[in-house]
Amino acid sequence: MARTPAPEPRRLERERQKSAELAAEIEVRLAAEKQIKTLLDRLVSVQEQERRRLALNLHDQLGQQLTALRLALSSLRESSTPAEIDERYALIEEIMSQLDRDVDFLAWELRPAALDEVGLPAALAQYVRHWSQASGVVAEVHVNIAPDERFDHHIESNVYRIVQEAFNNVAKHARATCVSLLVEHSAGEMTVIVEDDGRGFDAANEGDRTRRGGMGLPGMRERAASMGGQIEIESTKGKGTTLFIRVPLSGTASPASRKKG
Repeated sequence: MARTPAPEPRRLERERQKSAELAAEIEVRLAAEKQIKTLLDRLVSVQEQERRRLALNLHDQLGQQLTALRLALSSLRESSTPAEIDERYALIEEIMSQLDRDVDFLAWELRPAALDEVGLPAALAQYVRHWSQASGVVAEVHVNIAPDERFDHHIESNVYRIVQEAFNNVAKHARATCVSLLVEHSAGEMTVIVEDDGRGFDAANEGDRTRRGGMGLPGMRERAASMGGQIEIESTKGKGTTLFIRVPLSGTASPASRKKG
């Protein structure tokens, strides 16, 4: 019986190399899929945190004012003189005006129309203006981006949300008297800087703070990571905090006249 000739050494080596390359490719794909799943899970968690924050804002802001409105209406019914009626009516008007402002601001937090209509720079400027009026903190905006420049929807939405969370952190934690926002686009990268003159914190111990649920930094980092960007924080106790967001654009910018929809 004729014996089958043994495969050539070079052929065996090529087959082993192909098998190794295939195994490496499978390993890379599995790692990428795992990373994507982890990122999606964290983004879902961020969305749940935003819903929880919105629910708390609705309860704390609108709930208290609706209770005050109900009491004011009840006292109006019990008023017996024209002077008392005028006083109660003025109080009701004041409460209604504040309710109108708060509802408008909460709507802006959910989804600003300007983000779809005129783009990120205008939406950020309008948000900061509303935020300053609601918080009583002086705020400045410097945007070095052409008015007709638009970016990928994913980038515009996430940058907006990161800035929104940064300003919420200033209102809740910083005790600042002034905060500034700088947005620039150059060399294929968007840079966003949020700086406040508040009490600051020990940036080296950021992990301890985030584990206690403060400042929403994990969610901000996840949003930046979803765009291929990164966040850096510089802060010292008593000397304010500066937040740097850098997002690669890779040709995502386009004139408003060419944007979809």
